[in-house]
Amino acid sequence: QMVEDAATIHRLIYLKARQIGLSWFCAALQVWGAAFFKNWIGGVISAGQTKSNQFMEKCRFIKEHLPYYLPLVTDNTENITFRDSGGQILADPSTKDAGRGDTYNLMEVDEAAFHPYARQNFAAYEPACENGLLIVVSSAGDDEQQIVNDWFEEMYNGAPDNGFTARFLPWSARPGRDEAWYNVRKARFAATPGQMERQYPNTVEEAF
Repeated sequence: QMVEDAATIHRLIYLKARQIGLSWFCAALQVWGAAFFKNWIGGVISAGQTKSNQFMEKCRFIKEHLPYYLPLVTDNTENITFRDSGGQILADPSTKDAGRGDTYNLMEVDEAAFHPYARQNFAAYEPACENGLLIVVSSAGDDEQQIVNDWFEEMYNGAPDNGFTARFLPWSARPGRDEAWYNVRKARFAATPGQMERQYPNTVEEAF
């Protein structure tokens, strides 16, 4: 479903449980686009510099484990550029202006509920991918952070009227998770009421 969505929908917003693997899917999309489409520009905006670096490491891991060699001309924490296509993957931590100044084929906004400037930043990157694919991804966060940054929840609940298509990925979306797995985690969260539902929701209502 995610592959079909990425091919046919230009504005996607995902509410997800923890550790679903969606950032790996987005990293694979970025590598595919930058490696095989001439002058492609892909971007990712993460909650902070460490998360931004981690996303680029995912892209690098995928590139290095392909069954063929793809030479790079730039390879650092902010820019991976493929030699033959000229395609780029650009990574930034969340700021008010992150993503402004380029025209993107794909922009992924990772863990958007935790971005300190989510609302202001949207005004910078949304016009920059007017004709491209924009994917906004996040788990729900906790009560305090969600109060500080309720932009993600508003955007998710505002779909489709705001132009986005909303998708929900519950804890069971990851292969290998079953009721026994869920019950073990639930027992671990017994002393922190409400957090199990936020981290591993069954429904949108549980997440928010």
